[in-house]
Amino acid sequence: MLLGETGQTDAAVQALRGRLPADRFEVTPWIELADFYTKTVELFDTQVNVVRIMIALIVVLSISNTLSMAVIERTTEIGTSMALGVRRRGILALFIWEGALLGLTAGVLGVALALALGQLISAIGIPMPPPPGMSRGYVAEIAISPALAVDGFLLAFITTQLAGLPSAWRASRMNIVDALRHQA
Repeated sequence: MLLGETGQTDAAVQALRGRLPADRFEVTPWIELADFYTKTVELFDTQVNVVRIMIALIVVLSISNTLSMAVIERTTEIGTSMALGVRRRGILALFIWEGALLGLTAGVLGVALALALGQLISAIGIPMPPPPGMSRGYVAEIAISPALAVDGFLLAFITTQLAGLPSAWRASRMNIVDALRHQA
């Protein structure tokens, strides 16, 4: 039986099991028969998770470097702010907000760029060879779901926040006298 949407599989299986006598018919969804497909999906999921971890590490390292340099370059400014009465938690909040703004900007720009590239590549099309059991190939498109876009945004935003915490903490713990003495 061929369905229009894969998401209808469970409902169709239940409907058929309810209508057909169980002693004469066995209704099995295609996913239980597609061992190769299931293993391929598991392999791709593992690969995507490895890439996700690598991206997170790259973001953490690059953002932590950027924010560490910002702390070093603004040491005198931090010392002056603390000498004028800004508390350590104010300095901490300043750098946390800076990291949040950086993460928000990166996340929004990254999702916008991914959506634009996905549309462009889909308009051109990706020629695919025939799948197993078929004689004709097809033209694939890139489908970026809202859940995938949110996942990409959260990856950028959360990793940026985590990367910024050590720099923010270091900035808020500076000794006022040493910070004022610092020469850029």
